[in-house]
Amino acid sequence: MYKFSELTEELSRKNKLITSNHLFLFFFMVIVVFIGGISIWFVPVFNTVPFDIFEVVKKICANLTAFNLMAFSIPLLSVLMLDNSFSLFLSYKENGSEILNNSSIWLAISFFVCLIFITILFGVGRNDVDFSLASFIAWLLTLYIWLVSNVEERKYQAPTSSGSPSGGDLNSSAALMRGQK
Repeated sequence: MYKFSELTEELSRKNKLITSNHLFLFFFMVIVVFIGGISIWFVPVFNTVPFDIFEVVKKICANLTAFNLMAFSIPLLSVLMLDNSFSLFLSYKENGSEILNNSSIWLAISFFVCLIFITILFGVGRNDVDFSLASFIAWLLTLYIWLVSNVEERKYQAPTSSGSPSGGDLNSSAALMRGQK
């Protein structure tokens, strides 16, 4: 009951899902990192005249201050906590205590430990003008938490036709297994 190995197995499984779901990774990179991080990259890219890629990269790195990274991370984590709380509550209401299996408890515990760790890293890296390695690590941890928490969300999955053997509803999959169409 509540073995630490279950957490590592669950994280390993979710890491494989992250790397195998290309639509999810594309969504993550474009929407969450690129558009969500617009405050980090927009000014350095559009204020560099003439355009020099090395100068732009240098300015983006300089713009990775603790303040900018926190301005990205806090709303992302807040929405994630709210969404996961609602999902857990609705699942618990529908399924009872079955939803609270060992892996979900370990993921919840690790989520809160990571939140404390992120808070400490942002506190250590508190610097408004220079790049902060501690804040950058906290930002990467925030992105990883978002990935692990959302990799199995149906809203981020490619739609599967009901006639395909690996997807669809239970009835059509059972019919296909019996050789019916």
